[in-house]
Amino acid sequence: MFIHVVAFRWNENISPEQIGVISETLKALSQHVTEVKKYRFGPDAGVSAPTNFDFVVVAEFDSEDDWRIYDTHPEHNRVRKEVLGPFIAERAAVQFTA
Repeated sequence: MFIHVVAFRWNENISPEQIGVISETLKALSQHVTEVKKYRFGPDAGVSAPTNFDFVVVAEFDSEDDWRIYDTHPEHNRVRKEVLGPFIAERAAVQFTA
C-alpha cells in the first residue's frame, strides 16, 4: 500500500462555506481517479497543539505508480490550482509505503 498524506494551513480569508466546497470537491475528485483505493480528508479536530495544520488529506493506492497517476491527473491539477490554491498559506506532504 502506498500512502499519500498532505496537510494544509489555510490563509485567514477562508470561510466555513469555502471549506465545505473544498470538501465536496475532494469527494468528487476521489471518484474521478480509479487508482485511488481509499480517500479520507477533514479539518483538524482541535484537540491538541494550536500549531497543528488546519486540514488533511490521506489517500491510499496500490502502488507508487498509481499515486503518480493521481498526482498528475488533470482533474487533480485543476482542483489544486482553482479550488485549493487560493486558500493555502502552507502545505506539507509525505508519501510512504505501508
